[in-house]
Amino acid sequence: MTAAALVGVGPRVIPFVRDFLLYGVPCSVYQPRQRAVEVLAELGAKDVLIAYLLEEREIQDPVLQHAEDAVKSAAGRELARWKTEDVFQALWEIARRKHLPGVVEALGEFQRPEVAGYLIAALGDDGCRAEAREALRKLGESARMAVLIAAVTSQPSAEEESPSSRIRRREAVRLLSEWKLPASDWVRTKPLLDDPDPEINVHAAGIALAIAPEADRRMAFQRLIRGLLAGDGFLQMEVDAILRRNDPQLRSAIEAEIAARTQKTQRERNADRVLRVLLNIREQEQERSDREAPGDGGKTP
Repeated sequence: MTAAALVGVGPRVIPFVRDFLLYGVPCSVYQPRQRAVEVLAELGAKDVLIAYLLEEREIQDPVLQHAEDAVKSAAGRELARWKTEDVFQALWEIARRKHLPGVVEALGEFQRPEVAGYLIAALGDDGCRAEAREALRKLGESARMAVLIAAVTSQPSAEEESPSSRIRRREAVRLLSEWKLPASDWVRTKPLLDDPDPEINVHAAGIALAIAPEADRRMAFQRLIRGLLAGDGFLQMEVDAILRRNDPQLRSAIEAEIAARTQKTQRERNADRVLRVLLNIREQEQERSDREAPGDGGKTP
C-alpha cells in the first residue's frame, strides 16, 4: 500500500504505522520507514514522531545505523510542521546526541538564537553542512556575533587547527560576507585577511570592501589578486564575482593592476590569469556602460 493510500484511509491506520516505525526492525533499505514517517506527519501524529525521534536503540551494524539515522532525519524534518515547544525540545535533545541533516534543518525553522552554537558546529560536518548554513542564514542577525567568533577561532589552536575547524571557519566567514555587517565588526574580522587559508582570505576581503577603512580595502584588493593566483577554479570564480560586485570602488585599483601586468612580455601576458580576469571585467563593464548610455535619438553626425 502506498503512502498516499495510507493517508487516504485516515487516522485509523496510525496504530499500525506507529508500530511499524517504533517496533519494526531497522533495515538497510530504509525508504519504507521514511514513508511511514511521512504518513504519520500527514495524519498529524506529532507525538508518535517525537517518541520515535527520542527513542534510543543500540545498533551495532554501521550500515543499519546509517539507515536508521536517515529515518530519524526524516522524522526531524517532518516535525518542523509544528512550531511548538515540545517539538523544539525533542529536536534539541536529539541534536545533542548527533548531527542529523533533518534535525538541523528543522531547528533552523524555529529561528531561535540558542541553537546558533550547535548550527555552527554542524558546519564542520559533511553530512549536514548545507542545512546548517541555511539554518544560520535564517537566524541572521541573532547569530551574527556567534558566527563572527567562530570565523576567527581556530580549534584546537591556530598552530594545529583540525580540518573540520578550518571548514567551519570557511563557512562562517562566507556567511559573514553575505550579511550586511556594521563597520564596528571590522576590528574583529581584520585578522582574517592574514589567515593562512586562501578561501578565508578571499571572503574576508569581500567583507573589507564593504565595511573596512580605505587602507584595509587596498589590502583586501591584493588578497583577491592573491586568491586568483593561489586558488582553485572554484575560488577563482568567487574572486571574480567579488571583483565584479565591487567594480566601481575598485576601478582605479583594477586599472593600475592591468597597467602593471601589461608591461610584461607577450608570452607572460598570455599566461597571466590575473590579467585575463581583470581585462574581462573591464571589457564587460565597458559593454554595460555602452548599453546604458543614452542614444543619439536616431540623428547621424
